[in-house]
Amino acid sequence: MTSREMLDAPAQSAGRVIARGLLDELVVCFGELHTERNGEALHDFRVALRHLRSWLRALPADDEAPLPRKAVRRLRRIANVSNESRDAEVQAIWLRGQRRWLSVHQRVGLDWLLERLDANKEEADARLRRRLTRDFERSQLTLS
Repeated sequence: MTSREMLDAPAQSAGRVIARGLLDELVVCFGELHTERNGEALHDFRVALRHLRSWLRALPADDEAPLPRKAVRRLRRIANVSNESRDAEVQAIWLRGQRRWLSVHQRVGLDWLLERLDANKEEADARLRRRLTRDFERSQLTLS
């Protein structure tokens, strides 16, 4: 083992420990999705997922990766599906902020558009829940 490899070993080990901690946080957020007490559960899950995926991309690719490639692919699919819901949510928030600038006639159109966005968000949330059931829950065996 070269001196460079000896220096890199602790850093790689620390990187894996941090990745495991981020994964544990994601699992906790996933558990919160099933409770009605936390209205921010989906947001918290998306944030934890983004943190974990960012950290995994920062780690060097090696044989001792903290997660199997299959689990990383599943996390990417979950993140992609969660973007649809977040996009609809952000668009609706922005549009609601524009209401005061619109005429009465324009507000009718705004209300119609907001209904469509809310419906799109509900559909995206349902797709996300199906993806979570299919990919995240199945990954629990490989993530442990």
